[in-house]
Amino acid sequence: MEWSDLSMKVNMSNGDSLTKTQRRLMTILEDGLYHDRGELFDCINDELTELTTLRVHIHNIRKKIRPLGQDISCESIYEASKRTCRYRLVRLVQG
Repeated sequence: MEWSDLSMKVNMSNGDSLTKTQRRLMTILEDGLYHDRGELFDCINDELTELTTLRVHIHNIRKKIRPLGQDISCESIYEASKRTCRYRLVRLVQG
């Protein structure tokens, strides 16, 4: 399913459309590759943005796309004794 198809289904499924910021995040994630927090944070960054804001946006996007068989995966990695996360859009397996 292409991102544009997913975006339309989110808008039609429950009337709870993606915000402008959520659409920007999904545009980055649509390639299915992992993206680090910094890359995603840059697309929402302004003077008032905190790192928790990214987590809230990811959480809200997940709530909207899970009923459509999609999710955002988080992979924890450790670099130079520091934990960070990478995110990617994934298709859920029905079982």
